[in-house]
Amino acid sequence: MSWSSVRPTNLHLSHLWGGGTEAWIDDFAAADGFSENLVLQALGTEECYGIRLRLLHVASNVEVGCWTLRQPIGEVRATHPEYAAIVTEICAQHDIRHIYVSSLVGHSLDVFRLGIPCTKIYHDYFPYCPAFFVTKGGVCTTCTPDDLEACKTWDTSHRPKASPSYYAALRESYFEVVTSAGVRHVSPSRSLPQNLRTLDSRWNAIDFDIIGHGITHRKQDLFGGAEDGRRLRVGLLGLLGWNKGRELVRGTFDTIRTIVDLHIIGAEEAGVEYEGRWGARFVHHYQKDELRDIVAQHRLDLMIFLSLVPESFSFTLSEAWCFGIPPAARRIGAHAERISEGSDGFLFGLEDGAVVDFLLWADRERDELRRVARRIQEKSVRTVEEAVLDYYRLRTDYAAHLDELLELAM
Repeated sequence: MSWSSVRPTNLHLSHLWGGGTEAWIDDFAAADGFSENLVLQALGTEECYGIRLRLLHVASNVEVGCWTLRQPIGEVRATHPEYAAIVTEICAQHDIRHIYVSSLVGHSLDVFRLGIPCTKIYHDYFPYCPAFFVTKGGVCTTCTPDDLEACKTWDTSHRPKASPSYYAALRESYFEVVTSAGVRHVSPSRSLPQNLRTLDSRWNAIDFDIIGHGITHRKQDLFGGAEDGRRLRVGLLGLLGWNKGRELVRGTFDTIRTIVDLHIIGAEEAGVEYEGRWGARFVHHYQKDELRDIVAQHRLDLMIFLSLVPESFSFTLSEAWCFGIPPAARRIGAHAERISEGSDGFLFGLEDGAVVDFLLWADRERDELRRVARRIQEKSVRTVEEAVLDYYRLRTDYAAHLDELLELAM
C-alpha cells in the first residue's frame, strides 16, 4: 500500500540527532510537490546507534511503524538480515519508488541491495569516517589502521567503536555495493569529495553531483550598520559543540569581549557559561521560524564561524547571507569554498589567535564590513524548492512516475 493513492513515495534514512540532516529532510518534504516522504530513523545511544527503528510520515510527523532490533547495530553494518527484512517490508507496503540515504548511522548497507533507486547524500563523512568529521588536529590526509586507533582517544563527540579491520571490511563492502547498485552520490559542496579522495583513491571512481542546500528564509536586510563610535555586534549562531569551536570560544572569550560584543544565539547548554557576562548576549535556543525576529532584534554587524572541522555545507552561512550580515569564517571546509573573500564575506586562519586578529582588523576597517554588506544584498538566496527540483532532475526513474500521475488525474 502506498501512503498516497496518487503520489509516489520516497523513503529517507536518517538518525534522531537533529541538526542539519533532520532540517534537510523536513525542508525537502515540505517543498516536494511530486511525492510523499517517509523517514526511517535509527534510535539508540552514543554507545549503540541502532537499537530501534522508527518510520515517520515527514510532513505530518505521524509515526507509521516502530521496530526494536533483536540484534542492535552499534554503528553501521555491512549486512544485517533483520534490518533488511524490515526495510524490504516497508518498501513493499508503502510502494517506495526512491530512497534518499541522508545517514547510515544505525542502519545497514542492505538498503542499497533492494533493487530500488538510491541517492546517497553526504551531509558528513560517515560511514567512511566513523568519527564523522575527518579531523584530528586538522583535516585528515590519511586514515590508516593506526589513525583509526588514535581516533578512539581523540576528543570528538563520536569516537570509533570497532577495530580498524572492521572498518576496512566495511569500506570494501561500501564501495562494492554502491558501485554495483548504481547509487547516485550527492554532496552539497566540492570540498567534501575532495577530502575523501585525498584519504582513499577508491573515491576517484565515485562520481559526485554537487547540489547545494536551499533555505526557507527569504531575503531581508538585517545588517546592523557597523557605525563608528560604538562596539561591533558580532553573532555566533547555532549549536556550539566541540566541532563548532566551543573550546576556541572559551579560550579567546576574555580577549574577544574587549574588542566586540559577542551575541551567542542558539548555543543551548554550551552557551550558558556566557549568560550575564559583560561583553556577551546569550539566547539559549530558537525555532527556525523565530530566527528572523531574533536576528532583527540583535542587529548584528558580523557573523563569525569557528568550525574546527570541514563542514559539508553550513546552513547558518546561507542564513547570514539571507539576512544581509557579512560572514567571517575559519579557512576550512565548505566555508572556505563558499565564501568569496572580500566579496561576500571574510576568511581568517586556523590558528587560535586568528579570530582575535580578524576582529581587531574588522573593528578598524568598518568600511569593509559596510561594503561587503552592500554586496550581499545583491546575492540571491537559494530556495529549498530549487534544491528539490535539482534532486528530481537527477532521477532517471521519475519520467515514468509523472506518466502515472497524469493517468491517475485523467
